[in-house]
Amino acid sequence: ARAESRFPRLGSFLSSLEKEFGLPAHAALYWTPAGCQGFETHFDDHCIFVVQLEGTKSWRLHHGGRAPSVLPLMGDMCVTDEWGAAPSTLEYELQPGDILHVPRGVPHDAVTDVTPSLHLTIGIEVPTSLTWGGALHLCAAHTAVSASSGQKVQAFIRCHKAIE
Repeated sequence: ARAESRFPRLGSFLSSLEKEFGLPAHAALYWTPAGCQGFETHFDDHCIFVVQLEGTKSWRLHHGGRAPSVLPLMGDMCVTDEWGAAPSTLEYELQPGDILHVPRGVPHDAVTDVTPSLHLTIGIEVPTSLTWGGALHLCAAHTAVSASSGQKVQAFIRCHKAIE
């Protein structure tokens, strides 16, 4: 379950963000034991804001914290873009109360020091650019969601009209 479903105040905060930005948002809590790395180096298909709650965590943003020129779509597992120059890494140590923005597509990882860490990740679903590929991806995703409610044909027609 997403964190906002378990913590009503967090749910209210995310609803306010969604209303303000007009974009879907979600949250997750991550606890990492002392001296551990939470996940292998990876990227997300949405923008994230990391809010450090307890302990400290060292974050590394690869490729100078720059997103690739071809941003990943929802569900993409790899980025096929070349960053060009030799990759550089930005490092940040987050203390309780610190916030870090990680743009969509930026490879990153994080490790704890001698204490456990708890952080909240707020994900913001940034729209895919309206290329033909992006438009088709959005239509397919929207159609799949709508199909469960019996509106498959209408969803496809709406998507088709949006890209005409």
